[in-house]
Parts: sequence; C-alpha cells; structure tokens
Amino acid sequence: MDLVSGSFKGAFLAMGGLLLTAGSALAASGPPGASAATASPAAPAGPVSIADLLSPATLSMASLSPSGRSIIAVRRAGDLDQVIRVDLPDFIVTAVFQTRALTKKLSDAGFRQSVSYLAWKSDNALVLSVNSPVNFVAYGQAIPIEEPIHLILAADGKSPPLYLNEVDRGGAARVDLSWIQSILKDDPGHVIIGVRKSVFEVKLFRVDVSNGSRVLLETGGENVVGYGADRRGNIVTRELENSDGSLTLQSRGAGQTAWVKMFDFRKREERELERYGLLGLGEPGVLYVSVKPETPADGDTETVHTYDLRTHQLGPVVWSNPTFDVDSIVQFEETGELLGGCYWVDTLQCDFKDARLTSNFKALNKFFEGKRSIEIVSQARDNSQWLLLVSGPEEPGTYFVYDVTAHRLTPLSGVWSKLPSEKLGKMRRFEFTARDGRNLFGYVTEPPDGATSAAPLVVMPHGGPEARDYYAFDLWSQFLATRGYVVLQPIFRGSGGFGRKFAEMGYGQWGGVMHDDVMDATRALVAEGHVDRGRVAIVGGSYGGYEALYSAAREPETFRCAVSIDGLSDLESDVKWERSFGKESTRYTYWLKSLGDPVVDRDRLNARSPILMASDWKTPTLLIHGDEDGIVQVEQSRRMQRALQEAGKSVKYIEIKGMGHGPSTDEENTKVLGEIESFLASCMGTGSTTAQVMPGPSKPGH
Repeated sequence: MDLVSGSFKGAFLAMGGLLLTAGSALAASGPPGASAATASPAAPAGPVSIADLLSPATLSMASLSPSGRSIIAVRRAGDLDQVIRVDLPDFIVTAVFQTRALTKKLSDAGFRQSVSYLAWKSDNALVLSVNSPVNFVAYGQAIPIEEPIHLILAADGKSPPLYLNEVDRGGAARVDLSWIQSILKDDPGHVIIGVRKSVFEVKLFRVDVSNGSRVLLETGGENVVGYGADRRGNIVTRELENSDGSLTLQSRGAGQTAWVKMFDFRKREERELERYGLLGLGEPGVLYVSVKPETPADGDTETVHTYDLRTHQLGPVVWSNPTFDVDSIVQFEETGELLGGCYWVDTLQCDFKDARLTSNFKALNKFFEGKRSIEIVSQARDNSQWLLLVSGPEEPGTYFVYDVTAHRLTPLSGVWSKLPSEKLGKMRRFEFTARDGRNLFGYVTEPPDGATSAAPLVVMPHGGPEARDYYAFDLWSQFLATRGYVVLQPIFRGSGGFGRKFAEMGYGQWGGVMHDDVMDATRALVAEGHVDRGRVAIVGGSYGGYEALYSAAREPETFRCAVSIDGLSDLESDVKWERSFGKESTRYTYWLKSLGDPVVDRDRLNARSPILMASDWKTPTLLIHGDEDGIVQVEQSRRMQRALQEAGKSVKYIEIKGMGHGPSTDEENTKVLGEIESFLASCMGTGSTTAQVMPGPSKPGH
C-alpha cells in the first residue's frame, strides 16, 4: 500500500468502511498470536444513540516500540481491558495482559478494572497502570474508589508482572493514590512514581524496575498538583494550584534546589486568560512554551519559545506561523528536540523544521484530501516510522502506521467501533460575507441522509469567546445532526486561533459585531434554501449561551427557541464578580478587555444584558446550569429564570447538581443532551425523543 503511487488510496476506497470503523487489522478478536481479520462489523440499525456517542474508545494508548517493530495498545472488550502487542510488518496480534472481572456488586455499581497508563520501557518491557476499586474507609464507612496499581510487564507477556506500588507492611488499611511520573528514557533501570501521601503531602520516588525498591526524590505540599521530570530523572518543573483556579509554573535547573516562578497559566479551555502556555519539556535544560503577543511589536500570532531552566530566561522564537496561533508541538521522542509546530486551519496542520518531514506531512495531507487531522502519536527511535491518529468530522479516529522512508501508509484500527461513518453527519466549510463586507466562515453539519429544504436548523455559536470550532468530530453537532438537524457553527470575530488582531475584534463586542457575525452567517445559510427558515433554533454554552439568550431577545423573528448552557445573562454583574478574584488579577484584567468596565461601560453592558430584556421576551427558552460552575456563576441562570417567569414568559430551567462549567461526565452529557433533544423536539416539531439514561461511572467524553 504505497502512498506516493496512490495504490493504497485505491485500496482504501475499495475497502469502504474500513477507515471509518474498527473493522481493520485489530477489529476481530481471536486467540493470542492469531492474525485478525479485516472485515468491518455491520453498522447498527437506527441512529446512533447518546450512549454510542459517549462510548469509550475500543482501542487506545497505542504507541510504537523504540525499534519500530511492534505496537502496543489497550483494547476494550466489554468489562475487560486487554494490552495487545501488534508485531509489524505482518500485524500479528498477541494479548499480553488482561484485567479481571469484578464482583457483580462492584460491576452493578459501575466499577471495572481499567488500564489507565501504558508505555514502552524498552523493546522488551512495558510500564502499565491498572485502576482497580478498593474500599476506602472514611468516618466508619467503606467507600469504593479506584486505586492505581503499577506494573512492569515483559513485552511478550510470558513472565509474571512486577508490582511497583509501595507495600503497606504495617497492616493498616491505606489507599495508594499514585501515578507514573516518568518512564526515564535515559535510565533503563528506573521509573519515577508520584504518590499523594495525604491531602497535605505529595512525594516523588525513583523506583527500581528490577525489584521495586524506591528512593525519595521530592516532597511537596497540598497545593502542588504536578511535576515535570527531564529524561535523566531531574525534577525540573512543578505546578501549584492557586485559589482562583489558575496554576503557577515553577522551574529549576538540574542540580538546583530553589524553585523559581515562571508564569501563571490555566487549563487549556481557559488559555485566552493567560499570555504563556506550557507545551512540553525538551532536551535537558530546555522547556518549550507558547507566548501570546501583547503589542504589535510582538507580532500577531502565538509562537513557540524555549525557556532555559538553569538561567530562568525566556529564549527566542523557535517556531511561528504568520496567520495561525500554535496549538501544539511535535517533538522527537528520543531526544525531546522540537521537530515542528501544529495549528488549526480547518483541520490540524503541522509545519516541520526539516524539509523531508515537511514533504512527508504534505503528502499525507494530499492523500487525505485535506479533510483529516493527522496527529503523530508515536515515533520509532530512528524516526523511520510514525504511528498516526487520523480523524475528521465523521471519523472520530483511526490509527495508521506510516513508513517515513518508504512513504507507505497502513491502517491499523478504528478507535470508536460504535460510530460508523455512514451513521454520522457530514460537515462542510461554509463561507459567508458579513454586513460590513468582511469574509468569514464556519462549519455546517448535515444529517447523515443529507439536508433538504425541510430540515430544521440549529445555530450553535462556540464558547470562549476566544475559542473556535474545527473541521473535526464534534459531539454536540453530531448529536443534533443525527437527530435530523442541520447545525451551523459560525467563526465570528473575537474567536481564537487566528492571532491577536482577530481576537481583539471581539473586545467590547458582546452583543455587537460578534452577534452580527452570527446573524449574518445564519441568514446566509438560510438563503441557500437547504433548511426550513421557519424552524431555526439557537443553542450555545458559556459565551455561546450568552449569544443564545441575546439572540432570543433581539431576533425573535429568526429563532423559534433558544437553549443556554452555563450562559451569562447580566454582563455588569459578571464583571463585578470577576473582580472578586483580585482587582489586579489576570482573570479580572482579561474580562475588563473582553466584556468592559462595570463603571465606564455600564450603559453598554446593561443594554446588551438579556436579563434586562425579559419584559419583551417572545422566544421559548431552556436554561441549563451546573451548581458548581466556577467560570460563570450559576446565579446568572437562576436570575434569568426568575426574570422570565415574573414576566410571564416561556422558560424551563434545569440545574444539575455537582456539574461544573459544562458537562464533563457521561451522566452530565446524557442529561444535558437529553434535555436539549426533548426541548427542541417540542418547540421545533421534530418528533419523539430518543434520550437514554447512561448507567455506570463517570468517564471522559470525546
């Protein structure tokens, strides 16, 4: 299957569903060591369910061995996880480890043993962690929680595993809350394990993989939430959690003892609040960070810099793109060297420093016709082979093996077996012109059977607002498309990823140009004639939730109904609340720029606050909010509900106990999506609902 000659492309097309399902080299199960079949499983009847959309990966944690001769991965088989080894080039599959079934009582409670970490220690040895429920006794009550068990396992699976957890020889009941900190690529005899000894103390140990003995390396306090170790085992970074939810990154050079503050940063979904971001540890003594420009002199896009861990100095730009902000970097696994930077256009693109790697990546993009994001998840020691994860709107993910020298691409397996492409909506890029003449774009996802002029439309503006949507698999748009809706996701001014100038076009424009762009996109799509202009709804979360409320108030002739999840309703009160995190805090200063000053801009903030428009409200509205939201106060939705109720308007409010800023668990996603489905079916006249209640424990979504 040669990429350059195109013979693989023909074979790929002939195989039909192979790329888009789990039906490939690993789809069929059989005795260990047997070659698996390549036939695709039959697609399930009917539309994909919420349970299918939230289903766990069938194959995960895949990586190439240092020599590039084998691949390891975790294959989920019902309630069990298998660690499998795939020997190349013949794709011979061998099961080398399997978790065990639990008691019926634990299984009924939603627990299972699961592999949570898997890596090559060498060509002959694996490091893995298995989460297993144990009874944690608190206040006289036994509470089942998941405890990780760390193992060294022979890659052929023929030798008993060595347990690396600390043994409690005192006989007292204790739960070992620990993790693999580093497999120490330059130290074949050791790994580093982190242990949360108590709420107030965390420790790092260097552990001998031959006998499990350990040496204490580092001790931290209760606010320490993470460490970083270089290839030689030096602890060179640590993360501290602050009271406002931000993180402080500290560093020190090898051999140094004092920690020096580098910068504050936040989780990925809140990156717009901070100037610096952590990208990865590089060669010894080097850290790679992203830096957002603050002034025109800094350029326009977010770039990659080195940071010297010994001198604590920010280095020069080592990668940049003139149009797009950096999203992630590609490093050589063997040395940590920076190979290139990646950014989102429609799909994820990567620019490499090496001309040969650049040529390879361009060939891959050409092969997939620019419609797939290609992530290098693992590399051989000599960089001769890559393991790729390829994904797109109707393709949640497929692993491929790519021979860098021979330009040969071979499919390994799909990641989500319950999401066949023919059952998913089809996405396209949608370009439109704003009322002031600016050319903008977004994405339209149509039902699996294609859109007609009778199809209802859901407009779904993203959150942030300095976030963006992508030409990629999207849980919510797929959920709506598989229920028969056309989904529009506009990229409006103020969105992130396109540089400082484009993001700053949204400052002070809540209810202004950002709203105008959403409306211009909606009208342009309706004008195409492929949707029912009488059945248009707007659904959004966070900033998108605000936009849904504002549009409901201002555009009742366009939107039949609106759904706001964790959305803002009172802009002035929100800015005042942000000030509670500190008048000089990065968080407050950012929202002053994005929203406005509660004193200077008070009239504008009030004029664009949906809560003050309740008396003239005409649009049936659904409000959903988590009572533990730390980004947008739950009071924003509670007060909006009261205002609409007191004005005698049609409103339904769902408050989800324990949910933070947006749904993050299967249960929360199922609840939110089910409520949205029922509400839209009622107000849009789209028929019965198919919401399902998800049993079992919380698991990460896609």
